[in-house]
Amino acid sequence: MISKFKILESNQIDKVKWDEVINCSEFPNYASLSYFLDAIFPKWKAIVYGDYEYVFPLTKGSKFGVDYLITPIFIPYIGISSKLNIYPEFIFEFIEFLKKQAKYIDIYFDPFTSNYIDSSKNETRIGQVLTLDKPYSQIRSFYSSNHKRSLSKAKKFNLTLKYSSNVKLFIHLFKENKGKQLKELKNVNYIALEKAIEKSIENKKGFLLNCYHNEHHISSAFFMVVKNRITYIKGFSNKEGRDKGAMHFILDYVISDYSLSDKIFDFGGSNSPQVAKFNKGFGANDIYYQNYKKNTLPFLLKMFKP
Repeated sequence: MISKFKILESNQIDKVKWDEVINCSEFPNYASLSYFLDAIFPKWKAIVYGDYEYVFPLTKGSKFGVDYLITPIFIPYIGISSKLNIYPEFIFEFIEFLKKQAKYIDIYFDPFTSNYIDSSKNETRIGQVLTLDKPYSQIRSFYSSNHKRSLSKAKKFNLTLKYSSNVKLFIHLFKENKGKQLKELKNVNYIALEKAIEKSIENKKGFLLNCYHNEHHISSAFFMVVKNRITYIKGFSNKEGRDKGAMHFILDYVISDYSLSDKIFDFGGSNSPQVAKFNKGFGANDIYYQNYKKNTLPFLLKMFKP
């Protein structure tokens, strides 16, 4: 089986076939779409089994002559995608093949792939999801009392929403409102995110919502929709937006709009208790995924960081 794995350079990948697999996969990961990867990690490669029966994005780089494999910024996790059933035995063999690709590995496997990995050897990360299989009124009944108060506040202020395609403005305001908190982000990262969002909207897989109070822009959020999964990617609220419950208002609107769709709303989340509490205020539940690390570099290079 392993002999059928191929590693393709970015210019060798059939992007049409690739995206068909991602769009049909049991776990449709927006971050594995070719145009999203092209924007965030342009030199990505691919592990392909057979005629695109199974695929995996290989976000591999090199620094000081050391090959490394990481999960790039703005990509929460990566995993195996396929139109076919993915059997545990296949994942085990695939992981063994993947481990041979670099001496330094620090990647997050998506929740589906993580189910077949020994969690005792890895750090477990947490996100939150909400299944939109019920009427909105029923979903809302599970909101926390604090979230219901925030939505009542938003209603009192007559907040309004508009779809937008002005990605450049979104990135500017995101940087202005979140930049001090996200000091690890450099200008090149904002440029990459802007391109990823533009391409996602162009391919009709993403939408951007702006929130206003008296025509004053106070909050925005960007979402991706792939197959049965809606994912909150990035957003911001300025001080007025935070005071008026603007992000609660945006997320509640999307939940309402997709209620009874049977889609999964993925809040993204993190290991931050504060973020988890906010997401769970909408009735969301935890999901888990694994951070696999490997460092078999010589002793003098053990402190290597990509």
